[in-house]
Amino acid sequence: MTLIHLRDITSAFPTVNIVTEMLDERNRSLASTDGINDFIISNTIVSLLLTQIAENQDLHAVFRDLFDAAGSELYLKPITEYISPTHQYTMATLVYAAAQCNEIAIGLKCKVNGEWAVRLNIPKSETLTFSNDDLVVVIAENPSYRHNCHIVITVIRI
Repeated sequence: MTLIHLRDITSAFPTVNIVTEMLDERNRSLASTDGINDFIISNTIVSLLLTQIAENQDLHAVFRDLFDAAGSELYLKPITEYISPTHQYTMATLVYAAAQCNEIAIGLKCKVNGEWAVRLNIPKSETLTFSNDDLVVVIAENPSYRHNCHIVITVIRI
């Protein structure tokens, strides 16, 4: 019932997102309604993680670091911290720019048809057009913006 009450309360604030951990998958039908995916099922996540690790044992260290309180975390950082969004770049260029800051770029949050969308695992060869509002999804240890890293890739046409 708490999830239903929270949805009702937050209906006045459409930009608020609620994520609920659901321990019993049988309750999924109670929580889901058209267009709402604001719940996660713990057992499903654990099963998916175990499957990933079973298929590729190198991922164990990655997941351990991501789930460790002292490890790396996912951040959304302004695209302008890495590149000048007035030009087109490949995803490889963005990954390189993030790597120069000891970060791993894994995707983008950008507007598609006026709506925000998150794109992950973008092919490195894909050429992208960016805007100043775009955000880069990075794995990093520091949430602050470029205090030690001053690389911004720009294109100079002569």
